[in-house]
Amino acid sequence: MDQNFSDSTGSVSATASNQSNDNYPSTEYVPANPDQDNYPSTEYLGVSNPQPEVQDSFQNQANLSARTELLNTAPPTFAWLVILEGMRAGKIYQLSSEGTMIGRDPSYCDIIIDDSSISRQHAKIRILKNSEGEDEFVLQDLATANGTKLNSQDIVKEVLKDNDRIEIGQTILAFKQVE
Repeated sequence: MDQNFSDSTGSVSATASNQSNDNYPSTEYVPANPDQDNYPSTEYLGVSNPQPEVQDSFQNQANLSARTELLNTAPPTFAWLVILEGMRAGKIYQLSSEGTMIGRDPSYCDIIIDDSSISRQHAKIRILKNSEGEDEFVLQDLATANGTKLNSQDIVKEVLKDNDRIEIGQTILAFKQVE
């Protein structure tokens, strides 16, 4: 039984024989053009280098990936708050580049302090650009009844520096920043 299959490079003749030790048909390459006696290229199998236009395509893809940049990404966070006094003393919180909310309400706050003198949404720490275009961590009181203190001074909005002390209710936190 002979079966012929053809493609753009030639045709393949498959012959099934009962005399073979295995049950698989033998295959033989037959060029579509009898004057053409070369076999199909094995370059696509990785046996030899790809054709020049394929190499150029790979090179262009490599060049594109070398220039890939992430746009509109938040800067990495290199600041923490450490609870010095109050419930959860010793707990460390990494600050988020999108802003960190402090208060009693677990559905809105990132740092939850269970203290009745603290508002549900008491204060927020955000990263803002200063006049030189550098990132700064800024603490802002959210118009709370009991207020927020920074280094024992009442504040509304203030830039934080390493080792600043933040007082919210009965809790004292330390601001730590890697410069």
